[in-house]
Amino acid sequence: MKIITFQRNHFCRRIRFARVALLTIAMTTLSAGLTAARAAGTGPTLQLLSEFPASSSGPNEPYGRLVQGTNGDFYGTTKSGGVSGKGTVFKVTSDGNWTTLFSFSGTNGAAPYYGGLLRASDGNFYGNTYSGGTNGYGTIFKITHAGVFSNLFLFRNTNGNSPRGWLAQGSDGNLYGTTYGGGSNSLGTVFKMTTAGALTTLVSFNGTNGSNPSAGLVSGGDGNFYGTSLSGGSNDLGTVFRITTNGALTTLAVFTGTSGSFPGESPLGGLVRGSDGLLYGTTEYGGTSDDGTIFRITTNGVFTSLFSFSHTNGFDPEAGLVEGLDGRFYGTTYDYPGGLATNQNGTVFAITPGGAFEMVYAFDYTNGPNPSADLTLGRDGNLYGSTVIGGSAGYGAIFRLVTPPLITQLIKSNGNVTLNWTSFTNGIYQVEYKSTINATSWTPLAPTVTATNNSAAKTDTPAGSQRFYRVTLLP
Repeated sequence: MKIITFQRNHFCRRIRFARVALLTIAMTTLSAGLTAARAAGTGPTLQLLSEFPASSSGPNEPYGRLVQGTNGDFYGTTKSGGVSGKGTVFKVTSDGNWTTLFSFSGTNGAAPYYGGLLRASDGNFYGNTYSGGTNGYGTIFKITHAGVFSNLFLFRNTNGNSPRGWLAQGSDGNLYGTTYGGGSNSLGTVFKMTTAGALTTLVSFNGTNGSNPSAGLVSGGDGNFYGTSLSGGSNDLGTVFRITTNGALTTLAVFTGTSGSFPGESPLGGLVRGSDGLLYGTTEYGGTSDDGTIFRITTNGVFTSLFSFSHTNGFDPEAGLVEGLDGRFYGTTYDYPGGLATNQNGTVFAITPGGAFEMVYAFDYTNGPNPSADLTLGRDGNLYGSTVIGGSAGYGAIFRLVTPPLITQLIKSNGNVTLNWTSFTNGIYQVEYKSTINATSWTPLAPTVTATNNSAAKTDTPAGSQRFYRVTLLP
């Protein structure tokens, strides 16, 4: 067996038999009806799953991250839209059909922001609203897969206001989160809350130890939580901190702007824990060109700046990172001057733990510009996300970033050849062949294959001395 790699988007494998040579190519192609575009470099394809319509009662501005439910559907929030224009909770299926599950009215909450939803161990979703509630300072709520809504807590300013980040669940079953403002110093808080709604303020920021946390918390795997503050610290440019479940806070890093020991400013997107046990994050500003950074930090505070954005490869990363199945971390920038230069529509990028950076995709306005939420790794291995505006109506869009099919195995038995390739559930694949490598056209093998999991297969009985195969992803 000889494995050959050629071009950047193609993987091929040649296996020689007695009188049969098979060359297989795993690649993606686009057809006229597919709402998709080729990504740069590694070859992922962006598929527009759903667009929110120009409706006064529909969802609008999906700022928060998506979360996948036990039924395989994705759930999220929008900052505005809904019956009262105060925001919604929605779900979208893997084939793009969306449903509004709940519309906020103001008195039960308004403007769910960056946090999105948490799927807790009890199977319910938990989230927060930036404003609204009877006190006007924001709320924490629970909602089921079916849309049954319960308001759990109303902030009163003294114990926090304007929660923007996601909720995290501890091993003790409690929910942990942050508020952007309020608390004893009016600079934000960290809190814990039972799933029944009993809230305890763990710390009130005082400026020196940080202020105005915008993101949620992440477990460090050591029993502690880790987070960021958007501002505060000795330079007032933001911090990275550790907090125990009892409220003991330790500042791990104080950002220093365009230079210094901790380059970066305004860590809006928060942290993610990698499979290596380290914490990774972004800052919206700072770094060499003041266009934002990507960094890594240990739970003991050893800080490494991995990358500084330079405008030409995207800038202003508002979202955090997610680790893909390939071991790279994926994120988005809110702006990017390339493509439709005047629109600054944003990008998807990937970076290795060592700092090797690649811009994977550049948005244009039609497929939904300005991604602000973290990407979500689906159970099918693909990445899912949202853009705040764009789509045909300009009310926001949901997209999927699909990894091209990779042929993993060829088996010849009794004159038949079976191809196996990577896939995702409900992905539709076409196997095609030609008899010579120089032939200009491919012949499809009917029928197409609809994958039921992360691996798909098809068997062929080749005629002649050789046959060349490829697998393509269909709309």
